[in-house]
Amino acid sequence: MTPVSLEDTTMKIRDRRRYEMLIRVRGFGAAHSQLFPSTSTAHDAFVIVAREIEQLGALDVAERSASQASGAQRKAAARQVLAATLTRAGLTARVLAKTNPQLDAQLQPPLPGDDVQLLTLARQFASRAAPYDAQFAGHGITIAEIEASTIAFEQAMHQRGMGHDDRVRARAGIESAFARAMDAVEALDVSVANCLGGDPIALAVWRHDRRIAPTRRSSAAPTEPVDVPAASAPRMPEAA
Repeated sequence: MTPVSLEDTTMKIRDRRRYEMLIRVRGFGAAHSQLFPSTSTAHDAFVIVAREIEQLGALDVAERSASQASGAQRKAAARQVLAATLTRAGLTARVLAKTNPQLDAQLQPPLPGDDVQLLTLARQFASRAAPYDAQFAGHGITIAEIEASTIAFEQAMHQRGMGHDDRVRARAGIESAFARAMDAVEALDVSVANCLGGDPIALAVWRHDRRIAPTRRSSAAPTEPVDVPAASAPRMPEAA
């Protein structure tokens, strides 16, 4: 299966560095698995790494989708439409009240800044103005328009909340997948040292594939990639 590329996603730079390392480790396993005894736990560790790579790709897509769903711009746009509709409706109600004194649908500016209060106000206004729908329509605005704007804003609020929850779940899943994969890589540090200690070329390739490139702090002072071995991993013997 072709690996999912995370280069053009919202994944954090640190995550991408770890992901790239896992891709290299998977490639190392594909190229050198025959060097490990059939009873070696390295084979299972490589399977775990490959499985978590696929999981990370799926979780990254889920996180991006959740981020888009929880975007503030969509809710802000829906709120703006509702506020504009209510403002027009309120002005219309003032005019209608002159000939319909029993009309109990008034809006006193400014509109509430709280989203829930704005929704409540919109529902109350639409309910009270409903018997005068024909009069409102005669002035170019309908109760259905007010209700549609209210529903659209409520849905945008709901989607933002659900999107935020989905993003939190996806992020937690990403961290868990990385944790499982890194545990497998730490186990491979031991297996490589114990099983391939006599193969300096294989060890050099492992050191290269196992490293995690550091995040550059600024473009003015780039740093070279360095090896970041696991704390519990044995020291690799130097090539002869």
